[in-house]
Amino acid sequence: MAAELKALFRPRSMPEAIELLEAHGDRARPLAGGTALMVGRSPRVEVLVDLGLLGLDRLEVGAEPEPGARIGAMATASSLARWLKGAGRGAGLTELLGEAAESIGSRILQNHVTVGGNCVMVYAWSDLPVALWCLDARFVAEGKAGSRTIGADRFFAEHPSHVLGSGEILTWILVPRPPRGAGGAYLKVTRNATDHGLASAAAQVVLGPDGSVLTARLALGAVRGLPQTLPTAAAALCGQRAPGPEQLAAIGRAAAEEAKVTADFRAGAEYRRDLVRTIVEDALERALARAARARQGGAA
Repeated sequence: MAAELKALFRPRSMPEAIELLEAHGDRARPLAGGTALMVGRSPRVEVLVDLGLLGLDRLEVGAEPEPGARIGAMATASSLARWLKGAGRGAGLTELLGEAAESIGSRILQNHVTVGGNCVMVYAWSDLPVALWCLDARFVAEGKAGSRTIGADRFFAEHPSHVLGSGEILTWILVPRPPRGAGGAYLKVTRNATDHGLASAAAQVVLGPDGSVLTARLALGAVRGLPQTLPTAAAALCGQRAPGPEQLAAIGRAAAEEAKVTADFRAGAEYRRDLVRTIVEDALERALARAARARQGGAA
């Protein structure tokens, strides 16, 4: 049974927030969108530290030498999706991230879920971690010892709440600007429009001048406890020129073999593995079409 909440703090500075989290230890939790508290709360948590006054909801286009997107951890999924359709296009981002943001449950939920919260309190069905891992994002955390930047491979190697140290707060997510000829896509299979995903896939490819695949990245969600990448299946796509249905079907099969899947009351393991095969194939087909248009100088 969860402990009774005894205090809610609303710090106005980062040092104050860090001090509060350190002082209360594992009895405290940072409060972002609050949706994770609806799913479950540790029985030890008695104190909430609201991050809403720290100015972490900004969305910016990064300047040289690090062009791309700087996403404040307190930005909501809905604000991210709107920004990517407008000013965010100046960062050269593909549709991949926006599609993931708009895949989070209902519109009401998207107005509450924060980008940082969705990443730190990642669940099997979380959407943004899959997209951000595929885009090779970096995560900036602030703590008493200062600031540090954590790569996606390390951030999602275990549950991110264990990667962050005591008192550390995720402040920014940095998404590099994809090169010309890049295209991406995010797809999810659900039983209905607002249900948790049965499987999700993010694909990002970069095409060379001759149409061959220079680089490819694949990430999966919803098929086990944490998101995962598929480096072997992605590597098999590299070097292929204008891959067609047969090649994409082979990559889909390779992805299904490489993926780690688990069963639950909504879907069996073999069914999920078959979903991986089809969803990876479809995501790659869409990503390749967008990359071809980008390489030709058209709209992504």
